[in-house]
Amino acid sequence: MAMTPYNGDLSQALKWMQNNAPAIQTLVRKKADWYSQYHDQFWSDWQTNVFDLRTANPFGLMVWCIILGVPSSLFGLYPDTVGWAYGQFRQNFVYSGTDPNLPNPNLIGGNFAGGGNTTLLNLNEVRYALRLRYAALVSNGSIQEINRMLNYIFNNGEPWDFQNKKYFYVADLTIQAAGISNEKIYLNNWQGNHFMSPAARTNRSLSVANYSAYLGTTTAPGPLAPDGVSTATTVTYAAGAGGNLYQLLNNTPGAPTTYYQVCKAGTSGHQFVIGNDKMVPAALVTFDLFAGQIVAQSGGAVGTMYPIAGQPGWYFCGVTFTEPTGLAGDSMVTYPIDRPGTVQQFASQAETSAVPTSYIPTTNAAVTVPADYTIDHTAGTVVMNNAPALAAVLSWSGNWGGTTATNQQFGTGNGSNKNFTLTRPPGSVRPIANAMQMEYRIGAGLALSDQFVALLNSQQYGITPSCGGVKYTVIKET
Repeated sequence: MAMTPYNGDLSQALKWMQNNAPAIQTLVRKKADWYSQYHDQFWSDWQTNVFDLRTANPFGLMVWCIILGVPSSLFGLYPDTVGWAYGQFRQNFVYSGTDPNLPNPNLIGGNFAGGGNTTLLNLNEVRYALRLRYAALVSNGSIQEINRMLNYIFNNGEPWDFQNKKYFYVADLTIQAAGISNEKIYLNNWQGNHFMSPAARTNRSLSVANYSAYLGTTTAPGPLAPDGVSTATTVTYAAGAGGNLYQLLNNTPGAPTTYYQVCKAGTSGHQFVIGNDKMVPAALVTFDLFAGQIVAQSGGAVGTMYPIAGQPGWYFCGVTFTEPTGLAGDSMVTYPIDRPGTVQQFASQAETSAVPTSYIPTTNAAVTVPADYTIDHTAGTVVMNNAPALAAVLSWSGNWGGTTATNQQFGTGNGSNKNFTLTRPPGSVRPIANAMQMEYRIGAGLALSDQFVALLNSQQYGITPSCGGVKYTVIKET
């Protein structure tokens, strides 16, 4: 809102026959200067210091307190330096320190300016409070209008910066059911960042020690595996094209199969082949275990390779393919092209999935485990089937209350805890707990004081707009 401009230029009133009358012109000019100084400037300052709530000074804010019916005692509009118990050597009487410099009055309490838990000393927050009071008086009380008003007051109508926690909105029962959807939960442990399955899983692959060896290839216990508990298998591949390790699997035709091993080069491994050699053409991926890179892919197979953190030389080597219907048997095979030689192998897994999931240990038979976790899509609580190991990191991606979460970390394993709560994405709308209640959510990035939030929560002053007197709560989120 802007005031009508005041025009104090008296020279416009001169008549044509007075244009050459210097005495009259001098008199009119001096009068115009007087009006400019004491009228134009006055009304310009009045616009800034009183009329406009966005820029009003303490005097103007006192005027608005009277207009809006808000007790001026809620605001520290009187300077501390002239208030009793403030100023040099006149400390607030509840302060027992020895330093003559007054501490932050927001923190020390007392009975004077800054003493209450709802007293505002920041002029910007006083302006916010009075603008909210004005909006409460003229608003129709709808959620849509209140949120639009909050956005205008605290962000000039620009989109909220949820990433930096700069937001202020109100929620009601219409979002009661706004929960979590399309979630993907990941566990980052010794084998990397792996997808956790919400359904039961089966590892159809035997342990490496129980694979079938062909044409002179042998297996023997190897070094400590990357999980720090198990023993890897040292596979010695015989010379010639027939020296390999294989097993028959019951894959599902037409569905994606992901097969992986955790491997480390021994004397061989410059070109280490993993895949299904019964498909035509064979679905194979060639890995260079010395260089840590994929060399080749064939038969529609897609390879995945990454190093195992903290375990030099060990790599996750995965192969994903879709087996055609009518295939006469299926066989997973591993071999280095540079035979004879040795390769360290561990964590063999075959599953019906387009992505690798966390390792299910097996010996000489397939193993089925229940879902990795169960989740409450409203509360965001997660119960893991197995307690994540020490230092294993849990994260998730998905949608919560209409806001997208991307790689939000929500827990670290300690070897025993199975219960976790997902971390909300910044600015996500939260459902409220009780019927006929509104909740305001303030992001920490707005840096509003605790006194301001306490004042908004005090319904007796009518600062915060609400729907027909419905109970509300104002929450400052961290």
